[in-house]
Amino acid sequence: MSTFRSIFGSAAAIALLSACSGAGSQAAPLARIPSNVARSAGVASGAINWSYSVLPKAYQNTEGLRPADHPVESLPPPSPPLPQKLAYVSDFPANIVNVYNQITGAHLYTLGGLNNPQGLFVDHLRKLWVANTGANNILVFPRGATSPIYLLNDPYGPPVDVTVCAGGTVYVSNLYDFQTGIGDISVYAPGNLNPTGTLTYPGESSNAFLTCTPSGDVYSTMTDTGNVGRVVKYPGGNQAGATQLPIALSSSPGGIKPDNAGNLVVNDQLAHTVREYTTAGTPTGNSFGTGSGDWVDIAITQNGQVVLGADAVQQVGRRRSLWTGLLVSPPYTSTLFIRPAGTAFDRGQNGLG
Repeated sequence: MSTFRSIFGSAAAIALLSACSGAGSQAAPLARIPSNVARSAGVASGAINWSYSVLPKAYQNTEGLRPADHPVESLPPPSPPLPQKLAYVSDFPANIVNVYNQITGAHLYTLGGLNNPQGLFVDHLRKLWVANTGANNILVFPRGATSPIYLLNDPYGPPVDVTVCAGGTVYVSNLYDFQTGIGDISVYAPGNLNPTGTLTYPGESSNAFLTCTPSGDVYSTMTDTGNVGRVVKYPGGNQAGATQLPIALSSSPGGIKPDNAGNLVVNDQLAHTVREYTTAGTPTGNSFGTGSGDWVDIAITQNGQVVLGADAVQQVGRRRSLWTGLLVSPPYTSTLFIRPAGTAFDRGQNGLG
């Protein structure tokens, strides 16, 4: 057995799940699976050893409940047609993804029965991809559906984030590999339910979030063995030519996304800062502070004007203007929120999630 490490900053750190290591299996053709099978594979189980890591008392689960023992059922979307623009925020210990009207902030419905979901991605068909950390898989939901139609297995490690490049290749960030104890990225060639390859970088300790640019390059935030947050580029999504950008982050790096200017927007959890860099890793001078909260993942609107952060301390999906940092109201809230972790806009900038 190996103990999960956390992607959350010190004020919002969560000890993830304990899970046994597993070996990869042969790649299988992508096929639709019965929704009840997908749901049962992602439903949280009371057998899981779940606990918080050290948190300030104000942010601890004072009721002493283990949310993995209390899975929340999906709430169906309202009967009126869904708005054109949606937003998604995952809640790691509540085992849910909340769906909102992107403009008004109104809560529309809930995807339940998950197992510690984190990173989110919306593809060009507007399907939602969920890194279902506790179940070691990726679930894919059609827009407006409350049951997944696809399940990708991730036998190598607890998945933190997922992205899909334009050619259909899927990349999944693993906090660490069950066998090696080192973070890596599972690669799924188009049409495969199981990994067809992995990406790693020398000196890496744990992997956090990742993104694919319109040109097909994959960028990942990770922590090195010196406990420093870094950004790594995989050209064309390949191992060959992988380079570490000259960016130093805190020991808990957060989400990363390309913006409409062709640069990278990187969230630094412990520094409470979102900053823009060129794809070569040079700061552009654009940045803003996230306030007293610990932002985890980030998303950017299609017009590139608003950034959404999963604020694990203030327990909201917080929107700020890019690059003034001014708050955009209302925030995305839910009575079920415990620790928001992942975010996505439908659709995201340039069609990316």
